[in-house]
Amino acid sequence: MGARQQPALRRLPTRDGFTLIELLVVIAIIAILAGILFPVFARTREKARLATCTSNLHQIGQAIIMYTADYDDRFPFAGTVLGSGEGTLTAPPLKVVLHPYIKNDQIWYCPSWLGEHGDLLETDLLWKQNGSTYGYNAFPTQPQGTLFGRCLSEVIHASNKPMVWCASGSAHDSITAEEWTAGVPGSVNICYVDGHVKLYKGTLASFTELVFAPLGGQP
Repeated sequence: MGARQQPALRRLPTRDGFTLIELLVVIAIIAILAGILFPVFARTREKARLATCTSNLHQIGQAIIMYTADYDDRFPFAGTVLGSGEGTLTAPPLKVVLHPYIKNDQIWYCPSWLGEHGDLLETDLLWKQNGSTYGYNAFPTQPQGTLFGRCLSEVIHASNKPMVWCASGSAHDSITAEEWTAGVPGSVNICYVDGHVKLYKGTLASFTELVFAPLGGQP
């Protein structure tokens, strides 16, 4: 007798790829995850940038206090910029005046401000002269209430008087620069005369009033 023939094995059908429905499901899952994770990553990144800005302001504030100790209790004779526009600073920028006390150039730049307004350091004359993303409460043309050449002892309520700040109300907030200018409340990171740094919440108008308030401001 001949050898018994084995029955042929059935071959299962093979698949060359995903079906359209499966691809759509995968894409939908990725989109959902991205919608959840991207805002979390953005908030985490901004917290890190705010921490850097806070550290920068603290070091600048300490340098100003050291300056006052060396110059008869007086704040630096330095210019600053409150906003954009053509013109020139009426005194050397704070960055130049404090150079003997701050050797690290990176301290003068807030990463959040650079992300929003970095082009101003190249295109705007005032910001190019300022060479920093921080404003200083010393305006020679508006001396009332500001610190230009004033004595530290004249500041009655040092914990409420802005000394230096991150010059944007939108860089550390969810609003745009245009909204901040239009009066929408934003956030300004401020180092006060007593050296503490705190994120100020308010409008551009209320922040400006705080800056130019009589020395010491409100208790």
